[in-house]
Amino acid sequence: EQELIQVLGEMKDVLIKKGMKILVELSKGLEEPDTAEMYREVYFHHDELCEKFIEKTGIVVTGFDEENIDRWFEVIEERTAILKQGDYEDAKEELMEIAAFLGNQLVKYLGGRWFHYLSENHESCGVEGCKTLNPGLNCLSVVVGGYTENGMNWVKKSILNRYQKRKI
Repeated sequence: EQELIQVLGEMKDVLIKKGMKILVELSKGLEEPDTAEMYREVYFHHDELCEKFIEKTGIVVTGFDEENIDRWFEVIEERTAILKQGDYEDAKEELMEIAAFLGNQLVKYLGGRWFHYLSENHESCGVEGCKTLNPGLNCLSVVVGGYTENGMNWVKKSILNRYQKRKI
């Protein structure tokens, strides 16, 4: 019993000295990644953000089909791999550009429209009214979720889903 108390005491010291650094790093990931300011920026400036992304990457859009979507996500995955080498604060602008780009494609090819949601406790935006079985998408939330947790293939599946379930 005495040895156990001694081992626990030593572990406590290690946790206090080294564990706090790890806990602080982990707690940073708990911050809200997509902020109200980001939603405002995407909603009010989606055309400019989209154009900036197209100019920066040279991405080509010739329609809304699997071939185009595959090509877009080759570029998007390449860009996010580069962004992940830095910190999240530096990646935010380009993540907004990607969200605006994807949203604008939903508007152009599926007849969607941008919406802005604002309540006392929450602000967001996205595209709604698309001619698909899944008519809406919070583009920024999906892109940030793909960047921080789920991977860009998850984002691609969301876009492909809208293509595959479009109403003709």
